[in-house]
Amino acid sequence: MPPAVPYRPGPADRDRSYVPALFGELARLEEKGLRNVRERLLVSDRCHIITDCHQQVDGLEELELGANSIGTTKRGIGPTYSTMAARTGITISEMFDEALFERKLRVLATGFKKRYGDQLQYDVDEELARFKTYREELRVRESERGGSVPRVAADGGAADGR
Repeated sequence: MPPAVPYRPGPADRDRSYVPALFGELARLEEKGLRNVRERLLVSDRCHIITDCHQQVDGLEELELGANSIGTTKRGIGPTYSTMAARTGITISEMFDEALFERKLRVLATGFKKRYGDQLQYDVDEELARFKTYREELRVRESERGGSVPRVAADGGAADGR
């Protein structure tokens, strides 16, 4: 089996992930004929998740800035960094605790809703339903060394060769 390699779409994306984009990238790689892509994927369990809420907030922040906008890609990276720094963000490992994930996502959405009101068109229940599917597609893999960081591997095989 080939060695497992971390998912690294680019230098700016190493500590956060937009899960639908992750699965889209996996599908594109498989369509190109790359074998064992899911078995070789490793993502840190400390990786922060970019939610649809983060992406919408990114666009709303740009609207607030008006002529002084910074030209964001509106992929939710800035708001995700903000929630990561404020320790209100959601990590991959927290995604696997369904009750914790739901609580944190609802708190996150409520906070943004207080700031943006009706401008924020976000359905937290819809995102929670999608993450039920994501949870099934991803599983936590403990590393072989006790002191190492646990990793998450896409379904389809053991990332650690077991």
